[in-house]
Amino acid sequence: MPNPFVISILTLITTLATTPTIANTNLNTLNKTTTAPNSTTTKALAPNLNTTNQLNIQVKAIDIQAGYNGSLNESYHKTSGLSLAGLVGIGSLYTSTEDLEGRIKKTAVNSTLSGNNITLNANNNINAAGVNIQADNSISGTAKDINIQNVNNTDTHYSKHKKVKVSLADVLGTIAKNPLLLKKESDGKVSFTLATATIDKEAERSTKTTVQLSNIDAGAGGISLTANDKHSNDKHADNNLTNQQTTTQLTSQTQPNPTNHKATST
Repeated sequence: MPNPFVISILTLITTLATTPTIANTNLNTLNKTTTAPNSTTTKALAPNLNTTNQLNIQVKAIDIQAGYNGSLNESYHKTSGLSLAGLVGIGSLYTSTEDLEGRIKKTAVNSTLSGNNITLNANNNINAAGVNIQADNSISGTAKDINIQNVNNTDTHYSKHKKVKVSLADVLGTIAKNPLLLKKESDGKVSFTLATATIDKEAERSTKTTVQLSNIDAGAGGISLTANDKHSNDKHADNNLTNQQTTTQLTSQTQPNPTNHKATST
């Protein structure tokens, strides 16, 4: 009879091996080669893929994105009350205030791929946003389309303030009018307006956006990114690469700061 413990372990290993999405994962290995399966789309959210030798990813499509840390801080304060001084015409008779202030902060956490040699091969596209790709020797990538983009950090401050004031003059001015004009009936109930309040409202919202760069850095082996779509150069005038060829060669010697490189085609 099979051992249930062994069956559970085998089931867990099978599940992990066939899961296409990697989220907030740290994969550190001393193995010579780390290779992803060549049968599915690999989508990684803020992973750390580290090896001391070779990192090889070969799939139909590669989608690597930054993760985000977020925070929300909010405060709300409300006061209301009558003032005796208002009965003799000093200040407001009734005052009500509402104050809301808050901050929403969203900070990107770059994905990290590191190794001695890094190879990324996809039958379709390689999309990377918010990544640090660091190779001691070389970085190479081949796909139909290669897109490497930066991501944004946002810091939003917002506030809402409301103040309602009723003075003695407001009350006396209302009473001096014809009370019948101020009479209201609703659902069989009769009410009179004693005063018209002064309402001040203010709302503000501001967002500060900063760019977090994608970084690609290689050693003596340089960087080689190949987009196989022959229409790449015709459709993408916003390329950041100096060599506008379908096959793009970038090396650490020719690009001292190979940061925020983007090779695109559709």
